[in-house]
Amino acid sequence: MCDVDRLAGLSADEDPLGIGGRRTAWLADRIDNPDGIELKTYLSVKGAADQARMLRQSAKEAGLARCALAESLDTQQSGGLSP
Repeated sequence: MCDVDRLAGLSADEDPLGIGGRRTAWLADRIDNPDGIELKTYLSVKGAADQARMLRQSAKEAGLARCALAESLDTQQSGGLSP
């Protein structure tokens, strides 16, 4: 989830208005783990700042040092996952 932009070939700089929907669609097609589905669902009802915070916490719990999606959400303040 943290690397969705790189894996899906997306750029928040190129598509600031449509990237949230594209991120959501790409993840929906690929996440089949119940915990991942639950996290994606919780994220989708939050704003970009809350999504970034929740992603960082989940990444930390998973042993990841950083989360590119969280950084992008903080920088752009938009493009979050949608329901």
